[in-house]
Amino acid sequence: MGSNILRALIGLISAYALYNGTHLSLKEWHTTGACPSVSGIPACYVVTVAYLLILISAITNRAPLYKRLFFTGAAVVFGLAAVGSLMQVSGLMQCPKTSTGFPMCYISLTVSLCLIGLFIARVRTTR
Repeated sequence: MGSNILRALIGLISAYALYNGTHLSLKEWHTTGACPSVSGIPACYVVTVAYLLILISAITNRAPLYKRLFFTGAAVVFGLAAVGSLMQVSGLMQCPKTSTGFPMCYISLTVSLCLIGLFIARVRTTR
C-alpha cells in the first residue's frame, strides 16, 4: 500500500475516533461521570486531544513533526485504553459503554493498535 493511502487511512480512522471522542467529551461536559477521571481530568478529554494529535500528524507531512505528533497521541490513547481495558476486565473500573453496552475502552484499544500498525507501514513505505 502506498504511503499516501496509509496516510489517508490514518486520517480517516483518527477523524472518526476524534468525532466519537468529542461526542463522549460533550456528554461528560453536560453530565459529569460519563468518563472515568485521571488525576481529576476526565479520560475522554485526554483521549480526544490525543486523537486530534494523531489526525494532525496525518494531515501534516513534515517528517519529524508528524512522527512526534503521532507517537505522542498514540502513546496516550494506547496507554489509557490498555489500562482502562485491564481495569474493566478486573472489575476495578467501568469504561463508558456504547448504546449496545460494549465498553469503549476495548474499541479505543483496538483502534489505537490499528493506527499504530498503519503508521508503522507508512513509515516503512516512505523509506
